[in-house]
Amino acid sequence: MKVRFYKLAGLFLLLFLVSLLVIPQSVYASPISAVNSNVIALLQQTDDQSALESTVTFSGNNAQGAGYIPGETVHVDVRGPNAEIYACDATVDQSGAWSCSVNLWKDKPVTGIFYYKATGLKSGVSYTGSFNNEGAIKSVKLFVDEKELAEKAVIHPGTIVDAQIELESTKNEFSWSATKYQIQQKTCTGTTNCIWKTVFTSPCLSTPEPDLKGKQPHLYVTISNVFKQTQVNNFYQLMATTYSDAGCKLVNGEQWYYADEFELKNYETKTDLVCTPAEKSFGNQFDCKATVSRNSSKSNSPLGTVTFEVEKPGTGMVAPVTCFLKAVSDGTAACSTSFIYNLNGAYKLRANFVSSNPNDENSLSGWQNIVFDIQTPVITITANALKKTYGESDPILTYSTNPMNLYSVITGSLTREAGEEVGTYSISQGSLKAEGYTVQLIPATFTIEKARANIQASGFSGVYDGQPHGINATATGVNGEDLSALLTFGPTFTNVPGGNSLISFAGNNNYLAETVKDVPVEISARELEITADVLSKVYGDSDPTFSYKITGGSLVAIDKITGVINREPNENAGLQMLIRGTLSAGKNYHITFISSWFKINKRAITITADPQSKEVGSPEPALTFMITDGQLVNGDMFSGALVRTPGETAGVYPIGQGSLYLSENYELSFVGSTFSVYESGEGLDADADGIINAADNCVFRSNKDQKDADHDGFGDSCDTIPLNLQANMVVPVTGSSNASDLNCAGSTTLSLADGSFVVIPKELCQWAAVIGSEPEPSLPAALPKSLKYLSAINLVLLDKHTPMDVMENKIILDYSLKIPANAVNTNLVILYWNTEAKEGQGDWVQLPSCPFKSSVTITKNNPADARTISDCTLTMDHKRIIFRTNFTGLFLVASR
Repeated sequence: MKVRFYKLAGLFLLLFLVSLLVIPQSVYASPISAVNSNVIALLQQTDDQSALESTVTFSGNNAQGAGYIPGETVHVDVRGPNAEIYACDATVDQSGAWSCSVNLWKDKPVTGIFYYKATGLKSGVSYTGSFNNEGAIKSVKLFVDEKELAEKAVIHPGTIVDAQIELESTKNEFSWSATKYQIQQKTCTGTTNCIWKTVFTSPCLSTPEPDLKGKQPHLYVTISNVFKQTQVNNFYQLMATTYSDAGCKLVNGEQWYYADEFELKNYETKTDLVCTPAEKSFGNQFDCKATVSRNSSKSNSPLGTVTFEVEKPGTGMVAPVTCFLKAVSDGTAACSTSFIYNLNGAYKLRANFVSSNPNDENSLSGWQNIVFDIQTPVITITANALKKTYGESDPILTYSTNPMNLYSVITGSLTREAGEEVGTYSISQGSLKAEGYTVQLIPATFTIEKARANIQASGFSGVYDGQPHGINATATGVNGEDLSALLTFGPTFTNVPGGNSLISFAGNNNYLAETVKDVPVEISARELEITADVLSKVYGDSDPTFSYKITGGSLVAIDKITGVINREPNENAGLQMLIRGTLSAGKNYHITFISSWFKINKRAITITADPQSKEVGSPEPALTFMITDGQLVNGDMFSGALVRTPGETAGVYPIGQGSLYLSENYELSFVGSTFSVYESGEGLDADADGIINAADNCVFRSNKDQKDADHDGFGDSCDTIPLNLQANMVVPVTGSSNASDLNCAGSTTLSLADGSFVVIPKELCQWAAVIGSEPEPSLPAALPKSLKYLSAINLVLLDKHTPMDVMENKIILDYSLKIPANAVNTNLVILYWNTEAKEGQGDWVQLPSCPFKSSVTITKNNPADARTISDCTLTMDHKRIIFRTNFTGLFLVASR
């Protein structure tokens, strides 16, 4: 294990053993005087860290009359604690001083009591004594910023140095109560003759004091800021010792211990000088900059002045003026000056930094070569690069000067190489001059650039005509020359909507090539007006070809119209709108279609009733008919049935159309006939034509020839009757209350079994009707006691499911009530059941006695709902009571 040792120094108090001679007081085992007049010994480790040794130096002088003879030799003998023997010799100098040193150990420390004898070999002066090198201090170390100083380290003024004392003692009686230290300065005459001189001694320091409790083998004490000397460029060392008393009287181990020596130096600086020719000086001025930097980590920049020295100055030459440093960065400062001389020559200049900070060293720069080369003033004229477009006039040739602040008279002008074609031409000085200056021209170029041709282009905007269309354009040059031959044209367009075309200009030596894009060629659709022809057909027939005419505009060349006209998909009779359908002339046309009505006419059909007959009291035969003109189509069928005028007595009754009808798609024509009811008694001949009724094919019309052209069993005389004999639809009612549909082609007769009936006009055909005979037990209330029930008729009209009472718009219902045969000669009374009487409970109302023509109002609560009855007629021949009303309800015939 390698042991790290430190340089140790100790101050020994030597207790001299005095021989028979007088005890001298001025013999010291030390190179310097101690704080008292006792002898000092110096123990020192060598620089070789691989070995150990300790050197003690003995010295003396005649300051106290020791009696040394200058020039004599002093011999010193030393005996160690283990009989070790050491010796050294010294020569006494003219002042009577001497010193020599011995090594106390090599490799292994030797401690204990040493005895010595110093003898002047010529004077015979001899002194003896002893010392003990068992130390109380193991080491003394110096620290700056908590870092240990190395041997011969360099520090700078203002550096704070701390001393660390390490104690090593195994003696139980050892005590450390106070500390002292000294700062010693090394003074040398020559390179080898050096002595250490105390320059500072501390007071007795009672603190810091180590804690010796427990007698630890290693203890440390730090003394802060021990070094305050300011004399630079000197070596220093610190020596310290400990005392067992608080007054620093009793030295522990009789030794002083030294720390490593160190050097106090100012901060080094470095000065650099740079000189460059000044601008616009014509060679007689240099701008010089001195930069001073400090070679340390100290903050702040060096301060002071910089003077300048010229080596072998020229005649009348003045050195640059002193400049004052200004900080540039931390640790660096600079200042500038000018060096002016008006004669040619080469010189050397250097800068001398004189610090205003006593802690910074002065420094010199190296020599800077300066060559003054005085020149005639030169003005630099820089021609400006210019350009123009082919065909334009030349601009004025311009320039700039340098330096700009010279007030020189410049005459003349620049010129350029001749030529007007596109290209590059050089600009030269021409006649340009500057009075009093040499003109240095920096030439430039004059460029003639290609011009742009004047291209006039127009597109096309028009209506489709079947022809190709494109762009029209011309190109002319700046001098009016025709350049149209250099144009090429883009695509043309024939059809709608056209497109964007372009023109390319090829250009030539003097003109730029260019392309004009997106020139619109707009072709709009050609207007075409097509009008559909007015056409028609009969219901059930096939559609004709829907034709049309061009009523506005025209087709171009071989263009054609395609497609067909359509119509609304409806096959019923009526007007249908024609639509354009697929009719087209292509995208180049805009068609305005003018529609027309397409009429589907009703299909005409005529039916003729077959005449019929029967005997009185025989069953009713079926009423038949024949289609005598036209025909049914699309599977259409007849609905309803023929009807005859009711009657069972012998006579001729008209056969009417009744409820027989076809759909709205037909125009139905009806030819009526007759129904004969005849007595079948033997020999009876109603028409006196000589043919009895039973064999007569026309019972009530004389037709002796019995012609029957259509062989239908009815004579021609009876087979056709005038159209005005067509009867209304007659609906027999059996007395039930079933709803009956009403006829929209004519009036509807609803009849009861007793012969009573009601005629309902066609205006009410959208309603339904319920009619019945009301027997006495089902009457809503009993009749007055003076009246006897004969018959009753009850009519209800329904709009969907809602009963309708009073008819609007002056619509009239015709009632015909049959008078029973047993009541022909009685006093008859007509009653009406008023549902609004007696606050809605209802009551019988007796109508005025027939006949009467004027209207009689039954109820007057609301004029809009007033119930009226009129035109009451009593016909005893036909046994009937006939009257008209605008309301429905229950009517009753009674007798008194």
